[in-house]
Amino acid sequence: MKVSAQQSRRDFLRLGALAGAGSLLAACATVAPGAAGDEEAPDAAATTISWWNPDVLDWQPAYIDMAAAFMEQNPDIQVEVQDVPEGGFAEKILSMIAGDTGPDVWVFYYATDFARRGFTEDITPMLEGDAIQAEEMWFPICIERATYEGRMYSTPRDGVWGMVGYNASLFDEMGVPLPEEGWTIDDYLAACIALTDEELGTWGTLISGPGTLLWDQAFCWNMGFEIVSENGRQVQGLLDTPTSIEAIQWVLDLQVEHQVAPSGAQSEALGPFAFGSGKVGMFQASGWNLVDLKEVPFDWDMVSVPIREGGESFAWGDSVQYYMWTGSQEKEASWELMKYISGVEGSQIAAEVGAWTPPTPQTWLNLGWDQDPVLSKFWEQAQLPTAVPNYLRTEFHWDCVHPQFEGIWTRYIENEERPLEALVQEAAAEAQACLDKSYAAS
Repeated sequence: MKVSAQQSRRDFLRLGALAGAGSLLAACATVAPGAAGDEEAPDAAATTISWWNPDVLDWQPAYIDMAAAFMEQNPDIQVEVQDVPEGGFAEKILSMIAGDTGPDVWVFYYATDFARRGFTEDITPMLEGDAIQAEEMWFPICIERATYEGRMYSTPRDGVWGMVGYNASLFDEMGVPLPEEGWTIDDYLAACIALTDEELGTWGTLISGPGTLLWDQAFCWNMGFEIVSENGRQVQGLLDTPTSIEAIQWVLDLQVEHQVAPSGAQSEALGPFAFGSGKVGMFQASGWNLVDLKEVPFDWDMVSVPIREGGESFAWGDSVQYYMWTGSQEKEASWELMKYISGVEGSQIAAEVGAWTPPTPQTWLNLGWDQDPVLSKFWEQAQLPTAVPNYLRTEFHWDCVHPQFEGIWTRYIENEERPLEALVQEAAAEAQACLDKSYAAS
């Protein structure tokens, strides 16, 4: 069964909370072309480096092709690409590092302050040594995701932005006007209601639940919602403000009051990529959905996230990163790989495979994606103000913040607890206490 990139990534995000070593899961090794297993044996004197990722099968060709192209240009370096089972990735990385046998380079999704732990290499001297100007090479959000206290600890794998993807065929079939730029949250709700039909089995949107205000969408910014401060240390005074509570109520009402969004079980019944069923009006479209969207059998398009009446439109952006282990014995070769796979040429290989949208503006221009009828909309989002997503502001998000935030939905929907304001205030207080304790102990 195929697992969608979006679903996989959300599971992957939760692994970021793991801070201890657990049971080891065997890695599925894929040796890139040019390494052992090819018809021509590699040079015995060549440097060998390991490059790990936990991603879905649809994305493995991107890693393999990038490694092959890199090795063709650098025959003295052999790259072993390891596709590690996602469920044990974080545990295995930390266990291997604890045993002084960590991978040289790997793909992950740390909050920026995870650099405090000391096992990700500060690559700032390497950038300076090669006269690489980060602000000229990558989109701003990609650099922000790599930066902690003014130093860069990773290079970007991708640069992605979130929009509202919509089923244009379903809109037309149901006689609902297509979304237009500048639309409001009231317009969005009206479309959701008009597209939902119990007899036809259609739903207005998949954009519901706590994730609506966390990832893949600018609803949080456009509605003035915040959950944690930029330095990752503060929740109270943000999550529990009247504006944030109003935004949470609006999202809750999509499922509870208006019933235009399916529950988790109802969404799963639509298939692994629910939007592809044709029974959903709107969903979270992002640069991580390219493989899934290629297979959609109906007309679809994208539009910016709606705004409050008279409000400002922001963008939601993010970037998965490549990290180098501080204990690597092959830092020079590892840096050469990171430069290539995060650079214009390497990024273009992954983009052409259809894995994700690239972190380098020049790659977009080379591919003509800034003029593409659909992908140019992501390009336009990249030009808007983009903040680091809430869930990436503290390394203790999954330990302290998310359980309390997600618990609001559980308590409100499943337990029918009221009023919402009290639930949010309690969640903010408990999350704050956990953050304070965690940072004090670290």
